[in-house]
Amino acid sequence: MPFVSPDSPDKGLRKALKEHGRSVARTTFVSSWYLSEVESAALWRLFPKSDEGIAIKSTVDKLMKSLAEGPEEYSVWITPVTYGHERTRERKAKGAKSYSSDDVVFTKRACFEHEKELRLVIYGHDLAKPIPRSWRGVKVPVNINSLISEVVVGPEAPHTG
Repeated sequence: MPFVSPDSPDKGLRKALKEHGRSVARTTFVSSWYLSEVESAALWRLFPKSDEGIAIKSTVDKLMKSLAEGPEEYSVWITPVTYGHERTRERKAKGAKSYSSDDVVFTKRACFEHEKELRLVIYGHDLAKPIPRSWRGVKVPVNINSLISEVVVGPEAPHTG
């Protein structure tokens, strides 16, 4: 099978690739987790939208066990992000004959390495059938009791009591 590029002069092929990309977007979802033993002051400043943020502490093992009984219409992959998207671009420039959607989902530019991100990625099995979602995202059943080790209140949260 020849390598297919989004820059192909074949308009039908470009249209098919574009539609495939939209299908993947409707059936792939990402949940990001911070993978470190040490809290990050930078992430506390970036992610809570107020001074009232909390963080859920867990382990990769606990996260995986909490998802064990998920629906059959999708798969969940848990993998640390690789930093250095430039490497993927270089491989493609050298004429790589294959492309993996994992390159997009699990790779970020090296300048984001401070995020130490673990990604939980939900892939729908049927590209023609979008996974039900709302503006808040996708509901994924988890066993809270097996997930949470500790709940941490943000360092800027107001003290009460």
